[in-house]
Amino acid sequence: MVIYERYCKLPVWIRWLLFLPLSFIATTALAWSLRLIVQFNPIVEPPQIIVDLGFPVLCQSIFLGLVFYTVPKWKIGWVKSFFIFRTIFSIGYIILGVVGLLQGLKAASEWEYWKAGIAEAIVFLGSLYVMYELKDNNLTETEFRTMLAENSIQKDEIATV
Repeated sequence: MVIYERYCKLPVWIRWLLFLPLSFIATTALAWSLRLIVQFNPIVEPPQIIVDLGFPVLCQSIFLGLVFYTVPKWKIGWVKSFFIFRTIFSIGYIILGVVGLLQGLKAASEWEYWKAGIAEAIVFLGSLYVMYELKDNNLTETEFRTMLAENSIQKDEIATV
């Protein structure tokens, strides 16, 4: 939370410049590190289908959450716009597969292509859930800072006991 508190103290114009690169870089780093941990973990080996279907949902969920917390204003509006943007591309991807299948293209009939389409449908549902949760927890910046201050006071009280 210390990093987020420092980020909130930056001028608003700098936060507007940083929200998208920070969200993208952090999402990429978190998602790929988790994927590497899952794939190269000798203790637990999940089925590959779960990894393939869960990874896009994880990436989109992390990205939407980070956008929500890094954008200075209109938080839900930005989350909705990125959700709509991803949905448009997902629909286009699925339509291309259906058109290719109707034209008899081999790539459109392969399982890997349709597995990605199923993942996009799951991403859609996962994104709806994330938006619902973020909307319920949509605090103004003042309310969020007050909550952080109250938590830090509680931590100081616990430390002194």
